[in-house]
Amino acid sequence: MKKLPFAAVHGDADVHDDGVTRFGPTAKVVPTLERGRISTVSDFVDVFGFDPDAVSSYVNVLSDRILFPYVVRNLVYDLPAVGKRAFLPHVQKVVPTVDVDDIERAKGYGGVRPQLVDTENKELDMGEAKITGDGILFNITPSPGASTALKNAMTDVQTVLDFFEAEYAFDEDAFRDATIANFPRPDPERGATEEAADAETNRESDDANGDAADAAEAELAAKADD
Repeated sequence: MKKLPFAAVHGDADVHDDGVTRFGPTAKVVPTLERGRISTVSDFVDVFGFDPDAVSSYVNVLSDRILFPYVVRNLVYDLPAVGKRAFLPHVQKVVPTVDVDDIERAKGYGGVRPQLVDTENKELDMGEAKITGDGILFNITPSPGASTALKNAMTDVQTVLDFFEAEYAFDEDAFRDATIANFPRPDPERGATEEAADAETNRESDDANGDAADAAEAELAAKADD
């Protein structure tokens, strides 16, 4: 949705545990520069400025008929009793068989993602940007950020090296071998005919699964009628 700076709920494999799939994004407004660190509230205040344009932009953004319900829903996800149940329907759009007991909150994960605000038009700026300061670098990227993370890393490392005045070097070949080289790619030895056959097999499997699901629903409906 154009007004939301986040992608729809999706699942990604946990990089540390291939038996875990992490679903998101979930997001909420936090008045800190580092999530979970109350000591950074004052830093947030310094950055925010609280000038009339900033305050009116903040109010305008949060009162939007699309953004405000989104903010409220994400606050509900943190509630112990109802949070998982509220989030469950979004996960089931991806994996229909997931049950509420399959979901656990990822405590300790996540951070703060900067979001630009256009104080002239009083709306979120959905574009991509970099903010570079004295020994610090921020990336503002559209969701999902993981899609551009490696490219940003390759670009930003040169800036970071400049911070250290050439005391370190970046081995780009080793970086590519450890990351991009491991990405799955189409098998060049497989022809288009084999790929088309696989696609047809998958379609037939999906049709069979759909027929089985319809039959199961009909059986359940029949038992309910009895």
